[in-house]
Amino acid sequence: KNVFALFPPGTVLYQPEEQESKSLGFSDFFTPQRRLATFLLTLVWGGSTLAQFTNLILVTLIFSSEQEEEKEATYSFDYNAILVSTPSEIVGTTIVLFTVDKVGRIPSMVVSYAVGGLAAFGLCYLAEKEDTTRSSLILMSFLARGG
Repeated sequence: KNVFALFPPGTVLYQPEEQESKSLGFSDFFTPQRRLATFLLTLVWGGSTLAQFTNLILVTLIFSSEQEEEKEATYSFDYNAILVSTPSEIVGTTIVLFTVDKVGRIPSMVVSYAVGGLAAFGLCYLAEKEDTTRSSLILMSFLARGG
């Protein structure tokens, strides 16, 4: 007995005729069938990129201070606070990786963007208050960058 035989002798397999595969080009993203999806995906990914970049600049500005010295401005950064908020992107991505199969792609994106947006708003609000502690700013920056 041949253990490597996949099919019994005399079996005829049906093979459809080779269909010519058409390679898609860049212009195919703008056909009437794909135009709306292309626009919406561009909007979502562009917004996501803008939000991440804005959060990065926001955290840097909040944990910096300007010092005026004879017509020259110098900046001082709280690198420890910025460094503490950096791993949040890894934590946020890991959470999404473990939950995306359970809840779906769209709900996980909505929750992630909502948490990041609300945390960025809260970070701006807390940064303007005089009696805000440094640890609460770090926590909000962690949530804003991880969302």
